[in-house]
Amino acid sequence: MGMEVIMNPAPFFPHPLDTPGDADKLRQHVDVEKELGYVFDAITQTRTELAGEVPLIGFCGAPWTLFGYMVEGGGSKTLQKAKTWLYKYPEESKALLMRIADVCVDFLVGQVKAGAQASVHNYAVQNSIINHLI
Repeated sequence: MGMEVIMNPAPFFPHPLDTPGDADKLRQHVDVEKELGYVFDAITQTRTELAGEVPLIGFCGAPWTLFGYMVEGGGSKTLQKAKTWLYKYPEESKALLMRIADVCVDFLVGQVKAGAQASVHNYAVQNSIINHLI
């Protein structure tokens, strides 16, 4: 979506989203194949190397988890900034969560097409947050 992410050792966003105006700077459309094609290539190669001996499971963080990282700047036990966003900017939060969810869907579909036999994410949490906002 255009945000810089540094693995230090966990994901860290040096420029988190402070206001909805910051989210307006994110890419409106993400070409998941172009941006994450290397992941799909790795899945295909891994599936080939596994030769059917064990199943290959893909993964994607849930939209709420990604939203939290994007707003907090990294992991958080309380998610205070993300919760504040939900309270202060309910419509903007809903829109951002939906944008993130769309990218997640494309990423999960790409993983399955590349050979993952199942792709998982924390759907229950994402679904409850989005339904609450709707």
